[in-house]
Amino acid sequence: MSAEFSGDPFDNLAQSLRAVVASEVERALQERPEFDKVLSVAEVAKVLSVSESTVRNLVRDGKLPARHVRGRTMILRVDLEGFLNDAA
Repeated sequence: MSAEFSGDPFDNLAQSLRAVVASEVERALQERPEFDKVLSVAEVAKVLSVSESTVRNLVRDGKLPARHVRGRTMILRVDLEGFLNDAA
């Protein structure tokens, strides 16, 4: 066996996949820098001086775009800025 593939083949595969995913995430962030500016519902509530329930209602009603990631609601800063501009 070569030194590159020594050990458990599943560990090697997992390590290779982690490296590829990390590389792709980094590339995506460089291409679309606004994606690294993600806010939680709590952070948006603080910015807007409203409750978290109000933010969730805005998302539910389609007034504030959001992404759902692993059970969490996340709002891109550019989407919040668009919401604020539309509301002005």
